[in-house]
Order: sequence, then structure tokens, then C-alpha cells
Amino acid sequence: MADEVQYASVTFLKKNQQARPCKDAAETEDVTYTKIKKEMILESTQKVEQTADPAEERTYDVINNLKNLQTEKIEPPARVVYKAFLFKLLLLLCALLIAIIIFMVVYHLHFLNHCCTDLKAQYSDFNKSYSELHSSCTEINQTNAKLSSRFAALTKQCSSNNALPQDENCLLCANGWHLFKSKCYFFSNDKRNWTFSRNECISKGGHLVITESKEEQTFLDSKIKREEQYWIGLSYQKKENEFRWENNMNITTIQFWGKDQPNKWNGNSASEECVLLMTDKDGIRWHDFPCENTEQMICETAAVQLHF
Repeated sequence: MADEVQYASVTFLKKNQQARPCKDAAETEDVTYTKIKKEMILESTQKVEQTADPAEERTYDVINNLKNLQTEKIEPPARVVYKAFLFKLLLLLCALLIAIIIFMVVYHLHFLNHCCTDLKAQYSDFNKSYSELHSSCTEINQTNAKLSSRFAALTKQCSSNNALPQDENCLLCANGWHLFKSKCYFFSNDKRNWTFSRNECISKGGHLVITESKEEQTFLDSKIKREEQYWIGLSYQKKENEFRWENNMNITTIQFWGKDQPNKWNGNSASEECVLLMTDKDGIRWHDFPCENTEQMICETAAVQLHF
């Protein structure tokens, strides 16, 4: 192959073109040289293809690759930069999308955690309310059981005392009180002055006894022993200049004064402005006495009515 003849085509410039500047001449020479070089490469390639054997296939591939490289189009730099920009923009958008997804996941996790905390708090409140209601229900059931037991005892008491009138109303008094008609009476054992006795009766839900009938006076007489003396709700009112009951009512025609009573104007050293029940030859009578003396007391209140 080294002895083969190399052919080249030489192109001569016309005379009228020799007068161009040196720069145009140099460019023309470059073009001519390039053209000659390409023709030489093509001729050599054709000869190699004609004389090639299997051992020279690799050389043929290399030459073919060279031809392909020469025929490939080189992309402009601006197009390469544009593709790189698009690739970077795509990466940025992907990163932004991933960031948004992560943010949404974190936000929803935080929201779910907050909802879970609220639900736990509500569940705790519901449990607390349920416990309170259950406790209240237990107390109500216990109270109901006590009231039922008390009601049964009161019913039995009403029946045993034959206290049920035709209208099926039962009149009852608290423990330690005595029933007479529609009123309850309490006879104390301790001794106090009149003012303290009045306040004590008020604290028990009543007042010092007010005698309004002969039957009531007889009932009181039956409960008092001969040596006992009890304050009643009768006292002297200076403004009215007379004795009045605790309800500010004056004394009616029904009076139970003892002999020579009241005698507060007899010049005694202590003013006798309060009244008590005491025994004289006529029985239990009213006597005015100094309010500072300590005596027993009789309280009065309305009886409790049970409707069956």
C-alpha cells in the first residue's frame, strides 16, 4: 500500500483573482488545502475498503468512525447553554416539589398530633364528668334509699299513732318534739335566760310558745312538772306599754295570769318584763319574771304534713 499513487486535484486561481489582498489569498489557500485533504482521505478510504481483509476490519471501523465524526453536525453553543438551563430548571422544580411534599407531610403530621392531643383531653374530660356523674348518681341512690326508709318509718309511725285523718294527711314532729293538733312543742332541759331561749327556738326553726287557746294551755300543763318553770313567748314592750307575744300580737281575752300578775310595777329592784309558766295553787299560770333569770323554755313550730 505504501507504493500506491496518491492523487490530488490542484486548482489554479485565475489571473484576475491574484490581485486580491493577502488575506483573501490566505483564506483561498486554506480552502483549497482542506478540499485536497478531504479528497485524499476519501480516496484512501475507498482503496482500503477494496483491499481490506478480515484482519483489517478494526482499522476500517476506526476510519468509518472518523468519517462519521466529520459528517456529524456540531451544535451551536447557545443551544447547549439552553439545554443546560432547562436541565437546571427541571432539577430546581423537582427540588421545590419535594420540599412542598415534605412540608405538607410535616404539616399534616403536626395537625394530626394536635387533633390527637385535643381528643385525649376531651376523653379525659369525659371520663372526669362520667366519674362525677357516677358519684352523684351513687349519692342520689343512697339518699333515695335513706328517704325511702325514713318514709316507711314515718308511715308506720302515722299508722301506729292513728294520726291519719280522713284526708290522708299525716302530721309529724322531729325527734324530741311533741305533737298537739297541728303544732309541735319542744321542752328543754337546760336553763337559759329569756333572750337566749328565744334565739335558741329560732335556730330550731320555731319560736317561744304562744298560747292561743285553753286546750293548748291544758296540753302544756300536762307536760310540765310542778317544780319546773318554762319561758314562753310573752314579754313587756315599752313602746306599746303592754305585754305582747313574739308575733307582736297583743294578749286576747284568753289569759292565764297567776294571782296578782303581772306585778312588775310593785317596785321590785329587777324589772320583770318576761313571762314564764310556773305552778301556783291554781295550777300552771303566767308569771312575769326578770329576763336575766335562767329557766327552761318551750319552743313551738308547725307540724310537718305528709300527704299519702
